[in-house]
Amino acid sequence: MDEAHRGYNPKGAFLANLLSAGKHAVKLALTGTPLLRAERESWRVFGDYIHTYYYDKSIADGYTLKLMREPIETRYKETLQGILDELENANFHRQCD
Repeated sequence: MDEAHRGYNPKGAFLANLLSAGKHAVKLALTGTPLLRAERESWRVFGDYIHTYYYDKSIADGYTLKLMREPIETRYKETLQGILDELENANFHRQCD
């Protein structure tokens, strides 16, 4: 099963049907983003982890590029905010006419 991080509702039909489709089958769940909230932890639904591979390890191994966040310079933020304000103002006046 791929996408094991999805929020399967334990009272819903989808997860029950999925698990009962092959009662004696070996089921493996794959996800890059497991659910971690105590009441919905992925391992509680699908069982203990067989293997984990973390983002920082993947970067160190050269398989994943590190995400770089570069802040927008102040003048661009101000310009963008001015444009958004003008658009909002124009829409407001259109609605009033």
